[in-house]
Amino acid sequence: FTHADIMTLGAIQAIKAAGREGEIKVISIDGQEAAFDEIEKGSITSTTVYPVIAPMNIVAAAKALAGEKMPEFIKLDSPVVSKENLFHYKGTTY
Repeated sequence: FTHADIMTLGAIQAIKAAGREGEIKVISIDGQEAAFDEIEKGSITSTTVYPVIAPMNIVAAAKALAGEKMPEFIKLDSPVVSKENLFHYKGTTY
């Protein structure tokens, strides 16, 4: 497990250099197109799309400035992408 797809790509290089492909299940976070490519190849098992929070921050700030009531919790979508659902995400801007 790594906390960023870019770290995962480095881990994959190290796994390949050690000749240990197929022995280690690789899981990541970010949802970058490069990770989607590696999922397609079978090098990464899955990545979780890290939600972009800036739009919700701007909406929340505007509501707060307007005196609107704010929810206690704002849920952000962060889907897990694997071979089974890759076709929904690959080549798209999430």
